[in-house]
Amino acid sequence: MSLSLSLPIAVVPIIVGPLQVFLAILPALLLAIGSVVVSLFRPRALNILMRVLWRLKFQLIAVAGAVWLGHELLVKIWPETGAFSMAEAGGDWPMFRGGKTRTGSVPGVSPPTRPGLNWVWKQKGEAFYSSPAVVGNRVYAASASPSALGEGSGLIYCFDADTGAIVWKAAPDGYRPTFSSPVVWEEMLICGEGLHSTANARVIALDLRPGREGKVLWTHETRSHVECTPVVADGKVYFGAGDDGYYCLDARTGRELWHLPGQKYVDAETSLVVHQGRMYAGLGLGGRALCVIDANTGAEIKRVATPQAVFGPGAIATDASGRATLYLGMGTGDYANSAEAAAKKEIDKLKTRLVAAGNSSAEIAAATNEAQRDLAPAGEVWAIDLERLMEPDFKPAWTHKIDQTVLGAIAVSGDELYFGSRDGFVYCLDRKSGKRIARWNAHEPVKASPAVIGEYVYVINAAGALNCLRRTTLEPVWDMNVGSGKGPGESEGMCLSSPVVARGRIFVGTPHDGFLAIGRTGPAETLLWPAALGGPGKGGNPENLPLPETATLEWQFPYSDNEAGQTDETLVLAPPSVLSGDLLVPISAGTARGLLCLTEDPTPGSKPAVRWKYPTIHGVFQSAVSSGDHIFVVDGVPGNMGRRLHAVSAVDGTLLWETPVSADASGVLVAGANDVFVQDHGGKLSRFDLAGHGHWSLPLGGMRHPPVMTGSLLVATTTDPALLACDRLTGAELWRVPLPSAATSMPVLDGDTVLVGTATGLLACRLTDGEEIWRVDGPVASELVLERGRIAYVNGGDELVIVDGLDGRVRQRFVGAVAKLTPLRARGQLLCEFREGSTTSINLIDLTTETQERREWMPDTSWLGQPTTGMVLAGSRVLMGRSGWGLVGLGGQR
Repeated sequence: MSLSLSLPIAVVPIIVGPLQVFLAILPALLLAIGSVVVSLFRPRALNILMRVLWRLKFQLIAVAGAVWLGHELLVKIWPETGAFSMAEAGGDWPMFRGGKTRTGSVPGVSPPTRPGLNWVWKQKGEAFYSSPAVVGNRVYAASASPSALGEGSGLIYCFDADTGAIVWKAAPDGYRPTFSSPVVWEEMLICGEGLHSTANARVIALDLRPGREGKVLWTHETRSHVECTPVVADGKVYFGAGDDGYYCLDARTGRELWHLPGQKYVDAETSLVVHQGRMYAGLGLGGRALCVIDANTGAEIKRVATPQAVFGPGAIATDASGRATLYLGMGTGDYANSAEAAAKKEIDKLKTRLVAAGNSSAEIAAATNEAQRDLAPAGEVWAIDLERLMEPDFKPAWTHKIDQTVLGAIAVSGDELYFGSRDGFVYCLDRKSGKRIARWNAHEPVKASPAVIGEYVYVINAAGALNCLRRTTLEPVWDMNVGSGKGPGESEGMCLSSPVVARGRIFVGTPHDGFLAIGRTGPAETLLWPAALGGPGKGGNPENLPLPETATLEWQFPYSDNEAGQTDETLVLAPPSVLSGDLLVPISAGTARGLLCLTEDPTPGSKPAVRWKYPTIHGVFQSAVSSGDHIFVVDGVPGNMGRRLHAVSAVDGTLLWETPVSADASGVLVAGANDVFVQDHGGKLSRFDLAGHGHWSLPLGGMRHPPVMTGSLLVATTTDPALLACDRLTGAELWRVPLPSAATSMPVLDGDTVLVGTATGLLACRLTDGEEIWRVDGPVASELVLERGRIAYVNGGDELVIVDGLDGRVRQRFVGAVAKLTPLRARGQLLCEFREGSTTSINLIDLTTETQERREWMPDTSWLGQPTTGMVLAGSRVLMGRSGWGLVGLGGQR
């Protein structure tokens, strides 16, 4: 589910009690003021008033000046708006994003699972480019207030995390607009100063001890800007000072311990990382290198050239054996300039120098052409094994190339890496191999770092859209517009502040709409099983749970004491659905026909118990769908009279409401968070809300496969054959394009691409207008499965086909797949059943390896009968229908 919320900016916290009192007396107050105003506008009264004011003009000017001066003094010494609680203890926040893994979150807190504005601090002309630090119930952030008359000013704020009240704000005299983010170590806050054009910028240390909060402890001046966020390690402060190289200071006194000059360390812009006595620092466009520095002495240990500028702060993570890997992002283009704009600036400088040096036109043209190639848009992520870094023939453990630069930090969480790029995408990579697991289109450059906690990733794009994504798949859970990222005269959005998650909230700054606390904890979303196999592309595992290592038959339903199966009658012809630990099993025949709810017991060897039954006249031949506590099922098949769409309570299986489905309708259905769609009459598709109220019913065409939903759109295939998109709320058709042959799978969305399996091949079409992007020839015979940038399906020739989702290249074909059986996906792996002669077995294909290795998962399945449904992963078991067995549960060790 994707929730979308547009943010009305206001200054909060809201003081509810006083406001209610004020509203209660407001009518009487307005009446009194009105009567006074009316009396004053009588000619005689107005004449007397003007004479009195003129005689007292000097006194009134003095009073007005005193009031203004008093206000300014109060603003300086008194916290604005609202009460704040006593400070709570918390750990240090000694570097950008809080720690070496750069997750931007406080460990152990609940993630915000719903959108919502908690509070916002906004002041005209004030921007927040820096990223916050959170310690206990205090949030620290640096601001920038540029001025047309000069550099402007900056401030360090301390907010109460819960109420948004300003606990204190402070800065040294002349503190300038700031990009550097504050860090907290022991009882002091340390932050840089200045934007890119600032000269002689300082690093400052402020006191955090009770009673002395915000007092300046020390400052240290450099000869350039300090956009770099300092790092505190072993009692020392490390930072880059732009064109003035690197510094190391004593954290308690600010005394300089060593300085590496800017002539040798050009463009020392990005935040550093210190690990086991060494400092790892990237150089920008003028340096393009990774520098390894002795953290105690400042001696350079090694310099590794990089193909592009290093703007992304390095992240370090260790494995179970203690072996450390450094992850580094790089590319062309910076926070203010795209790769093309940055290249133009550098080439213009180069031409000026060459002309001044007297070079010929041919020499100038050759040099600029070479520079153009060198500065072309590009991005890259490196994984560097720190134990091998010192070897003479060092090479990165792996590299992953993308189209544009990585500006933010790479967050390391578990076995995955998360980062955004100027290309407008958020990426998830496998930490060990660098292979892409998932990619999500943010539709605008992503210049900030993601925050990762629990099962969620939080990212803000340059235009100000804050998104909560599911960690395993990067699918959107909710989004919220936190303000405008682009101001007057700005060519692109400048939301640079990276979100931080703490106390069940997301803290983030914006360039024009203040500093905000966003998000609420609680139920993440409506429990949803939108269509068969968990929905289009989900491959029976929408939560992307891990697979058991091996499989054995743990149970069958209906139960039997012998291993020969129970009956020749096929009972389960559609995959079960999973709802919060319960299994919804469609039964097509026999006395139990209808829908059964089984409660799954995760104990090895246990069998599920029947919670409730919902009988139907015709039996159920397609999977149930669910939304929250509503379950929807259509009985019968086309040609049956008296079919119905049944809305059933997930709690006890009682009927909530129902509506007829005609004999000439396919009955396909799909559920959303707030609605359900069903083909209930001929070629009509109808939309109902969860209470059963019909909203529209339109003749969009016959459908054999459920549509797919995204935000406000519904994308469907029709029997014409055609592919169409319509407005989800109104049913208004937006576009329709013909298909070369009949659709054979549900349409699937992969970002802005619609994937459709047809009788002649796999098509990739644009979501905006349905235009074909690429195709793979050969009939598609199963549902499509998306996993780690790959599309998997079984074709008409009984091959498991694996296709690259970017360009449609066929990566691998495996012969002998069981006909029409959809593969099951699970964290970079696929399960697929294969036939060799008279023997069948379930095999596992590992998509994370170059060769996409295949091995047996369940060696012999011939004795289990033929599969009648695709596979679904529920908890620790793989579920599927088998002829003669009904539903079987296959499990084993994780």
